[in-house]
Amino acid sequence: MDNMDSFFNTASDFYVLFNKWHVKYAGGIIGSCCAVFILAVFFEAVKVARHHLLKASVNKVRHRIVETQTDERSLILEQQSEGELTFLSRGHLLQTFLHFIQVVISYSLMLVVMTYNVYLCLSVFLGATFGYFIFAWTKTIDVAQKDAV
Repeated sequence: MDNMDSFFNTASDFYVLFNKWHVKYAGGIIGSCCAVFILAVFFEAVKVARHHLLKASVNKVRHRIVETQTDERSLILEQQSEGELTFLSRGHLLQTFLHFIQVVISYSLMLVVMTYNVYLCLSVFLGATFGYFIFAWTKTIDVAQKDAV
């Protein structure tokens, strides 16, 4: 059993995630860095996709307030929803699958960082940053504006 370094290093002979992913040469380091960079970008893409799917599914459910009057003195305001969000709906199953993918990728990236290889760590950080730059600009934040007093 090989002894792993527990400090940041620039070694050129190490394993990444699997026994078969053994990096020995500069070409292997470059290829591994590219693969990890792409994985980190994909991680951000999945996060944004989940955000957009959730927003789309919430927008499908419309709320309305219905006024009903039972007698002269009581007025009931009832909120009703049109559309359906169910436990086994297609949207929820897709969200669950994407969450699974996101968790697998995030723990894999964490394990890559735990190799303490400087080049791989930088690839994770730069890939996540680039992925956020490319995909997250489409995320919007809905802010309710209150009337000024």
